[in-house]
Amino acid sequence: MGKKEGVKQAFAACRQPHRYDNAAHRPVMLQQLQKHITRNARELQAPCDDMQSLHRDWMFACQPVDWPMSMFKAELLDARTEAAQRAIMDRELMLSGMACYAAIHYAHVIPSGLTKQHITLYSFVLYTMMPYGFFERPGMDRYFGHWNRKGMKLVPLLGTEAQPLGRWASFPVYEGEDMYARDAVRYPIWSSTYRQWQDRHERGGDMLLFSEVDIVQLQRPMEFLMPLTDIPLETSIEVIVSDSRLISRGSQWGHVAIEIDGIVYSRAHDEYVKIEKPTYFYGGVVNLANGSIRTGGNLWRDNVGLVLKISQDEKTTVKHELERRVSVDNEFKRTHPHESTYSIFDNSCSSNVADALESIGILAHDPRWFPTPVTPAELAAVLEKSKRFAKKNYYPKQIGQ
Repeated sequence: MGKKEGVKQAFAACRQPHRYDNAAHRPVMLQQLQKHITRNARELQAPCDDMQSLHRDWMFACQPVDWPMSMFKAELLDARTEAAQRAIMDRELMLSGMACYAAIHYAHVIPSGLTKQHITLYSFVLYTMMPYGFFERPGMDRYFGHWNRKGMKLVPLLGTEAQPLGRWASFPVYEGEDMYARDAVRYPIWSSTYRQWQDRHERGGDMLLFSEVDIVQLQRPMEFLMPLTDIPLETSIEVIVSDSRLISRGSQWGHVAIEIDGIVYSRAHDEYVKIEKPTYFYGGVVNLANGSIRTGGNLWRDNVGLVLKISQDEKTTVKHELERRVSVDNEFKRTHPHESTYSIFDNSCSSNVADALESIGILAHDPRWFPTPVTPAELAAVLEKSKRFAKKNYYPKQIGQ
């Protein structure tokens, strides 16, 4: 069977959707879907204009169309002239490694209860990819001929059935009567030779050649059910719980703030503020709605940071909600500079953090009791039992603060 017929047959086989709805391919599809799905995702579509990303992040099946090495060796053995051998080598180098691939194209996502996501795959894409490089299968090393500055030759012309390339393929050879003559010696080059050169000089590379994509619609969509616990959580936020102080208004039970990307959102008794994390702990200038103040930091008492794992979309949701709350409070303070919206029941430091976390489904109060008021101790105890809890950071009291 020729190479062209092999490509046609492989591509035809890949176009059969039923071949993928099995125990071999479904886990791979689910693994690729997990790279892209979030708790707020509603549809997924592969980037067909970025073939390397498509191949790396969405591909789930491969159908090789490369010729077996035994067939290549047999053809090389049958060749009786150098020109015939060179033609076989050129074709093999040009077409070896080609394969047909299938990748996810479009899927729809809907929540299924509180703990699962229902995914429906409607289409996939087919394409061929051919690596123009020097990677080989384990245990294989491809012969590229004997070379010197004058060019390449295949030597010797004929081998044996046991050694189709002939035993001299692994050794330097020379032409003519004088082996010391200029350019008389030619050296064998293998795929491993290039890799060794590449590692030594830190230069060179490989090229991936992709065909155009062929979108295949599924007459019967494929269904997946993914637990929310399987959705990757690629980032984090930190809830900072501080010790109590009786002489501070609103801090008799402690204090809670939340840090996102280096910014601490803190609902103080007088005002809702945003502070850079170093300033929050060590002191510095804090901007207010009607000016600024200099603070001494927060290390006059013990602090604990509870790091929670969340997705990037969830972080964005929490950040937007906190920014909204700070903006609302700033607007109030500009028009009512001597008043405060603070409430121990529904607008305290801990209630604001609890509301923001529960907007993305993280329980932040004890469900056995009334949802308000939420104390810092209660919030800390609940978060430490959460599946999102990753680690605890300590910011101890410093003498002299």
